[in-house]
Amino acid sequence: MTQEEIINPYFSKKINRAELLNISSWALQRIADRLAVSRFREKKTDSTELKFYRILFAGISSHAQILKDEELDKIEERLKNLEAIANEKKN
Repeated sequence: MTQEEIINPYFSKKINRAELLNISSWALQRIADRLAVSRFREKKTDSTELKFYRILFAGISSHAQILKDEELDKIEERLKNLEAIANEKKN
């Protein structure tokens, strides 16, 4: 990724629901693997890793909401079109 791609969001690839699910599944699996030991031992990097996961999951949550809103907008548009067709047939 170039510096321009990082700065300019128009160069970013749009992530769909399936890709978003893969990202969250990957993160959850890493957390589960870390906790699925007989005796948990804290590492020096745990604090930083926890901050990373908090940011990641906040971003995933926001992105999921945006995708949901986008899908609702499409459904509303389809409904308006169907209502318009139904009204034309009545007249």
